[in-house]
Amino acid sequence: MPPMPARIVENSKSWLAFTDLVFVDPIGTGYSREIKQDQSTVQKNNESKTLKFSDNPTGRAKAWGVEEDIDSLARFIRAYLTQEDRWLSPIYLVGESYGGFRVARLSELLQSDFGIALNGLVLISPALDFSVLWGDERSLWPWVALLPSYAATAAIHQRSEQTAYVAEHPRESVAEAEQFAMTDYLTGLAAGSLEQDRFNLMSRLTGLDAQDVKRWAGRVPPVFFAKQLLSDKGFLVSLYDGSITQIDPNPARQILAGGDPYLDRLNAPVTAAFNSYVRNQLNFRTDLPYLILNEAVFESWNWRSGIQGEQGFVEAVTDLKQALSLNPDMRVFIAHGVFDLVTPYFASEIAIRQMGLHQLIRNNISLNIYHGGHMPYLHRKSLDAMFQDAGRFYSRSK
Repeated sequence: MPPMPARIVENSKSWLAFTDLVFVDPIGTGYSREIKQDQSTVQKNNESKTLKFSDNPTGRAKAWGVEEDIDSLARFIRAYLTQEDRWLSPIYLVGESYGGFRVARLSELLQSDFGIALNGLVLISPALDFSVLWGDERSLWPWVALLPSYAATAAIHQRSEQTAYVAEHPRESVAEAEQFAMTDYLTGLAAGSLEQDRFNLMSRLTGLDAQDVKRWAGRVPPVFFAKQLLSDKGFLVSLYDGSITQIDPNPARQILAGGDPYLDRLNAPVTAAFNSYVRNQLNFRTDLPYLILNEAVFESWNWRSGIQGEQGFVEAVTDLKQALSLNPDMRVFIAHGVFDLVTPYFASEIAIRQMGLHQLIRNNISLNIYHGGHMPYLHRKSLDAMFQDAGRFYSRSK
């Protein structure tokens, strides 16, 4: 984490080396706000229209929902291609975290409803299927998905008795944890009980006390893991990047409460740097706050609009499979950090396995695992590696 005030430096690994970049802030984030029709008058096509630009980032916008969101962004993309005369340009979509979910859903909607076939998708730490991410005491996949990232985090802090972490080969370092997760751990959860030897192996892999693992019946939540792994040193690990530690301000608590302190700390230099950049270099001046995160969006989000079927969780796997089947030339590049405890890389591995893709398009998806967390490019080596891998991806899929 750089000390404040933040500095802006040239990015030698900018993707501008091989593609134009268009950045879009969905409504309620960045400087994007909803336009309301009840105040100031504007003239367009010789007709007067009354518009109000809402500067209130907490009022619920019509676009705040799964289907509402992708519909508004699909319309923006169509309008952009039209106004900039870019209909015959290669088109890629890049999304991070929920943006990865958004991009996967957009790939099908753009083709079926707008006639826009994509060349490729880049999904960074995506949430492809929320049934694999959000779990309770009856769930199986969320806990299976987390275990290898727990093992990687324990290993880099030298708390694992099983795993020797090697930064150059992050996934090879957790091969044993992956194998255990998909075999004895999964079957034990499905059977409703884990044997003591499996609790012991989980303890050796994760660095947690075997009694704690047993108390949670093998379903150890990230907010407990983040607090307990280094509790003897008075540190907690970040949910967004388990390799990063912070002083624990509340060591008496057993579970991490509130937001992730690392993410809260990271927002300050990023916000300051971006405000300075757009004002001083792009000469874009506004008194609106630049919102990296907007809690009001999350609290107001309409999840029900995106539920397909009766499972109760939204997912993008169905749309992604449909898009790949309709457009077998489209390629998908998925990037994850091995220490991410929010959208663990193994959740994407599980989702890909469950897609049941036809053999002709099975290799259209590549899963790339890097040293780092939810934003792996914050580690210099991973920034370099992602630049090289993305450059090869763009050159192959054009």
